[in-house]
Amino acid sequence: MVSPASAPTSELFQLQMQISDLQKRLEFAEDNIEILQDLVIRQKRRIDSLANVQVEVTEKTDARLNKLYDCLTDATMAGQIGMPFKQAAREVGITRQRLSQLRDLIAKDERFALSKHPSHKAKWIVSLSPKSLHDLKKVKTANLHLHQMGECK
Repeated sequence: MVSPASAPTSELFQLQMQISDLQKRLEFAEDNIEILQDLVIRQKRRIDSLANVQVEVTEKTDARLNKLYDCLTDATMAGQIGMPFKQAAREVGITRQRLSQLRDLIAKDERFALSKHPSHKAKWIVSLSPKSLHDLKKVKTANLHLHQMGECK
């Protein structure tokens, strides 16, 4: 039988054990918080570094963009408004993946316009920008005028 004098001592001991256990849990949680904060900081740095990556226009990529412009011009003249990336890549002679890698350059190039496919949200459509379409209409009108005058064969 437990004596009445020892009861407060055992309760005190149990409370001290609980406090010790809670302190260990708190230390563990604080260590994990620091680890998670470090991970978040590293991820933010990684995202910032990826966002600041500038894609350089090499001779090869410039030639590909020019070929894409020519293909889109021909397609527009034939009545097609734009091309999905897969078709555009096929026309240019590169893979869809490579054309997707050039998406940032295409978006920055004022000759092109990028938009999402209306029925396939994961697909991109590349087309001529309104400025390029306007210039193309000017060229078509000028060529038509020259043909009417008989100066162009």
